[in-house]
Amino acid sequence: MASGSNSLPPPPVFAGENYDLWAAKMRTYLRAQSLWEVVENGSNPAPLPDNPTMAQVRFHSDEVAKEGRALAIIQAAVHDDVFIKILNLDTAKEAWDKLKEEFQVINELWRKYWSKEVWLIDSGCTNHMTNDASIFKELDQSHFSKVTVGNGESVEVKGKGVIAVETSSGTKYISDVLYVPEINQNLLSVGQMLEKNYTLHFEDMKCTIFDPSGCELMSIRMKDKSFPIEWKQPAMHAFPSSVDDSVLWHKRLGHFSYSTLKKISSNGLIQNLPSIEDDVDVCDVCQFGKQCRLPFPAVASWRAVEKLQLIHTDVCGPMSIASLNGNKYFLLFIDDFTRMSWVFFLKQKLDVFAAFQKFKTLVENEAGCQIKKLRSDNGTEYTAGEFKKFCDQAGIQHQFTVPYTPQQNGVSERKNRTVMEMARCLLFEKGLPKTFWAEAVNTSVYLLNLLPTKALKGKTPYEAWCGRKPSVEHLKIFGCVCYTHVPNVKRDKLDHKCEVGIFLGYSINTKGYRVYNLETKKIIVSRDIKFDEFSKWNWKKHQAEGSSKGLFDEDILQEQNSEDDEENYDSDNEFPVRGTRTLEDI
Repeated sequence: MASGSNSLPPPPVFAGENYDLWAAKMRTYLRAQSLWEVVENGSNPAPLPDNPTMAQVRFHSDEVAKEGRALAIIQAAVHDDVFIKILNLDTAKEAWDKLKEEFQVINELWRKYWSKEVWLIDSGCTNHMTNDASIFKELDQSHFSKVTVGNGESVEVKGKGVIAVETSSGTKYISDVLYVPEINQNLLSVGQMLEKNYTLHFEDMKCTIFDPSGCELMSIRMKDKSFPIEWKQPAMHAFPSSVDDSVLWHKRLGHFSYSTLKKISSNGLIQNLPSIEDDVDVCDVCQFGKQCRLPFPAVASWRAVEKLQLIHTDVCGPMSIASLNGNKYFLLFIDDFTRMSWVFFLKQKLDVFAAFQKFKTLVENEAGCQIKKLRSDNGTEYTAGEFKKFCDQAGIQHQFTVPYTPQQNGVSERKNRTVMEMARCLLFEKGLPKTFWAEAVNTSVYLLNLLPTKALKGKTPYEAWCGRKPSVEHLKIFGCVCYTHVPNVKRDKLDHKCEVGIFLGYSINTKGYRVYNLETKKIIVSRDIKFDEFSKWNWKKHQAEGSSKGLFDEDILQEQNSEDDEENYDSDNEFPVRGTRTLEDI
């Protein structure tokens, strides 16, 4: 027996992980030593009779020795941390059963923790990491580097991006996550969270994570000396086809129909738009904003064959509530050939003529041709003598509809309806006051120019007018809470570095966003902004609600070196470019 024992290698050592694998190896090892039966069934040799024979003494001694050898092998086959659990046990069977009871359940838990649905909070890794490329919403596979994990080993990084995780409060996003195929579990880096000013508090077998403002994000209970975050990953790939993405872009694009968005995505009519699903539940915001009884009349039989050959126009209003600067009307112009639209805001209908003069100069300079025909209704704002004289001098044929027959100006009437439907949805989505109606209308016209229409057969108005496909990479959900950076020259060292505002659309003159500053009650334009698209402002409580907070960053605006690009704007300071008139006099 001794010689057989000496011929075997040392037993496998169990350190607390992969119990099933270790147990299988140990069973083989103990069988080779003829000791497995002792471990499995226990050894309880009968006491020696009075006046035992030598054979009985030897058998009894062998049975006692087997028990001792089996217990010694098990004790030698476990790490010191595990040995403590069987320190006071006297038999091999007791020790084996204790290890099985303690670690077989834990092993099952670890298998669950290592799945892609669970992340471990790790103080040893330098970055958030995952080995599953399929969970990335955005993945830059040109990013290569090496990182050090908790055991001191360096592993290769083969990408970096943003992942989406499904939580009880909806889809959240984590940025700057490394794609590391060699690791066997998802890791949430303590160091990376601390760098972003999050606080982690460990107490009473729990880890609590607080955002930079001190609000609690989550609390995780310790399991087997680890802190697993169990959230369900949505099935996503880089720019995935998912309900969450579809809903997000449905909202970003002003509640445009899912079926049309799916066609846009599949036909590549817009850059940076992910795949869209049209099998989505009914949108209550769309019902509030768009529901109607009758379809609009059929499309006109005659179409323009070049830019500015025919311009449709109509006035919508008065609105029940004035805009931020007292406007109660908006004026639309639509190019029949490209379906590009422009919007102007008016305090009274008499301002239509002045707006048309500005519009004519703008589009003729941009298109390099002149307006030939103008189609409108018989409103007095269009039939006034100065308007007629101006058209005659400019060589513009002014066509009027038959009284009480708005169908003859169907393009403008339908566009007005579409704009108002989208504007209502934009206001309802984040519960904005009606005084923001002009900002919603302005944004609706901007978005509709980026979206295709049946009249163009596979093109967007923007592409038909400008000659290139539009991108939607910069779009955000209208009305969401955002945080604008305050330049150094406008603050002291101890002042807040950002101000809270409401996102109200897109700047035309600059590469920036229009934001309503909640403190100054003014509209500013800034590029240095962080958006919280899942939040909205509670106007009664004067606080943000439904915030995704900083750990889950939907969009991280790249920091710019210059801090001088933010400007204060009154709404009447911007000049329209390429198809959308900014909020004049708002």
